[in-house]
Amino acid sequence: MEESLETYPKRRREDQSSRRLRKGMYVLPSLFTTANVALGCFAIMQVIHGIVQCAIAKATHNPVLEAWHFDNAAKAIGFAVLFDGLDGRIARMTHTTSDFGRELDSLADVITFGIAPALLAWGWGFQQISADFSPEVVTKLTHLGTIASFLLAGLARNILWGCRFRLRRG
Repeated sequence: MEESLETYPKRRREDQSSRRLRKGMYVLPSLFTTANVALGCFAIMQVIHGIVQCAIAKATHNPVLEAWHFDNAAKAIGFAVLFDGLDGRIARMTHTTSDFGRELDSLADVITFGIAPALLAWGWGFQQISADFSPEVVTKLTHLGTIASFLLAGLARNILWGCRFRLRRG
């Protein structure tokens, strides 16, 4: 039996869609968002290491506080701003926006611009409280610092979300 050309139409390569390339393009903005999350997690880990180093320095009465962990955390948050700006821009340029990408970006923003800066502010600011205060005062200051850091992170996140929401609507 002879197969007709109508059953199996032959197409030129120029007429075929670049579906394989299009599927691969969805990964590119997600990679930038994943880098944003990775830098946020790195910042959180650096803050935890800095807090542990400060606690060890206080326990051994070593006057040298190693604050370079806090510096690394601040730098990581700064670099995350770059990746956060690029992921949405690349998604719009390549026409690969998706609901998953928007949700992943929101999660990345909460980790990198909510949790990490709050932990950094608390760790950097309240781990260097002088030992001259009584333990009750230090405990109260630490609790107040925790509340202030939480409110600061929530305020910063809401401001960031509000600005994006207004830009999308307007």
